[in-house]
Amino acid sequence: MDNIAEKMVDCYDYEVLSDIGFIKINEVMKTIPMKKYVVLFESGNIIECADKHKFISVYYNEIFCDDLIIGDLILSDDGIDEVFDVIETDDYDNMYDLCLDDHHLYYANGILSHNSNTISNFASRQVLHGYNVVLASMEMSEDAFAQRFDAIYSLQDINKIYTNKKELSVMMKSIKKIKKEALGRLYIKEFPTGITTTNDIRKYLRELVIRGVAPSIVYVDYINLMKPSYNNKSDLYRDNKGISEELRALGLEFDCPIVSVSQLNREGSMLSLKELDFTYIAESIGTVATADFVGIYGNNDDDMIYSSELWYKIVKNRLGGMVGTIDKFYLDTRSLKMYDNVELDQWISDAHISKDERKMAEIIDKPTKKRKKEYGKK
Repeated sequence: MDNIAEKMVDCYDYEVLSDIGFIKINEVMKTIPMKKYVVLFESGNIIECADKHKFISVYYNEIFCDDLIIGDLILSDDGIDEVFDVIETDDYDNMYDLCLDDHHLYYANGILSHNSNTISNFASRQVLHGYNVVLASMEMSEDAFAQRFDAIYSLQDINKIYTNKKELSVMMKSIKKIKKEALGRLYIKEFPTGITTTNDIRKYLRELVIRGVAPSIVYVDYINLMKPSYNNKSDLYRDNKGISEELRALGLEFDCPIVSVSQLNREGSMLSLKELDFTYIAESIGTVATADFVGIYGNNDDDMIYSSELWYKIVKNRLGGMVGTIDKFYLDTRSLKMYDNVELDQWISDAHISKDERKMAEIIDKPTKKRKKEYGKK
C-alpha cells in the first residue's frame, strides 16, 4: 500500500479510550487527502472518516468503511451500534490517524463497558460479598472480561497489568489475596453472538448446579444479541418481549435475578438524562415491559463536578420506588473501577495506586461554593 502519511507529530500528553481502557497516543499522522465518508448509526453517533477507515464488527473482524452496509453491527464504547446509513461524499480531506503503543483499537465518537464495565463492577463486588456470579457474554471474550476483573480487583492500569512486570506482580498478589477472602465465585461463559437462546444459558446453569454451584445472579451481556428460543421469527416487539420473558422464567427456575443491558434508541441518544425515560430503550418496548427494574446512563453536564462521573437515572422499579432518581458513579480511568457516590474519598485515594492522577486535573470548572458544599475541602 502507498504511504499515506503527509506529516507525523509526536503526541505524548494525551490518551484515547480503547477496548481495554485509556492508552497513550504516541503520534498523530496527518494523511494525504482521502475520499470522505459519513457513517450514521442507530444510536445517533456520526463518524466522518476516510474510505479505508477500519471499523470493528461484533466478531472482531475489520471492515473498511466503503464495505459497510446498512444493518452492520459495529463495536462501540456502549457495546454494539448498528449502521443506519453510509454516505459517500465527493470531498477529499486530510485525515488524522492515531498511533498507539502496542495497541490498534480505539473509540472515535463512541464507536469501536459503559455497559460491560458496569456489569464487571457490579459482579466484582457481589463476589466479594459471597455471591456466585454467572456472566454470560455474547459481546466480549472470556479473556477480555477477565482482564477487567483483574484490573478492578488489583487497582492496576488495565493497559499494563499483563505487560508491565511490576504491575503484573501486584495484580497477581491482589488476585491471590482476593481468592482467599472472597466467599463467592465468578463464572464467565462466552456464547455465540446472534444465535444464543435462553436454552443455551439454561444448559450452562444446570451444568453449574450439577457441579454443586448455586447461581446467585446471572448477567447477560447483552439481551439484544440473543434470539428467542422458538424457531419462527415474529415482529421485533414480540421477539424482544419473548426473550425477556424467557430470561425472567429462567430467573424463577434458578431462583436468582437475571440482569441484562441494552442501548438507547436514536431519539433517546439526543436527549439529556432528565428528559429520558424507558420509552427510549432501543429496538423494542417489549424488553422494558417485562423488566422489574430499568436504569439509564446519560449526560448530566449541569451537575457534574468531575469529568470522570457516570450519571444514571432510575426509570422503572417494581421493587422499591425511587423512579426518577438521578445519581452518579465515579470512574477510575486506569483500573476502570467504579465507585458509589458516597465513596468519593476512596475513589481519590485509590488514584494513587492506579496512578489515575488525571481525575484531579479534570475538575470541571464549577462555583467554589458548590464544590465545598458537596465535598468539603476537596
